[in-house]
Amino acid sequence: MNHKNHENFDDVLLYVKEKTSEVEKNLPELTEQYFRFTDSAFKEGSLDEKTKQLIALSIAVYTKDHYCMVYHAKGAAEHQAEEQEVLEAIGVAIALGGGAAWSQGVTFSHDAFLHFKQQ
Repeated sequence: MNHKNHENFDDVLLYVKEKTSEVEKNLPELTEQYFRFTDSAFKEGSLDEKTKQLIALSIAVYTKDHYCMVYHAKGAAEHQAEEQEVLEAIGVAIALGGGAAWSQGVTFSHDAFLHFKQQ
């Protein structure tokens, strides 16, 4: 499958990781607490981890956050989300976010998910 990747999605994740490491050097306590908090938000509870990744992907599309789109597209793929589930999550974001969410959802987010699903 050939997808028109507007960016190398692996490079996007690497860039965020590198920048996070830079901030972590100066603000280690803040970084540790932030990751502890977000890790707890994504732990399985009444909602499974896949569902939480789909929710996060939908929010990322709605807010037009490319970095989170890639991160949560990868998370959805890693938690065995099906393409139809991802498209439905994107659809919810589009319903709330209109045209801007449409363009981000049907291109960048969907392509990122397909990229990571193939790995």
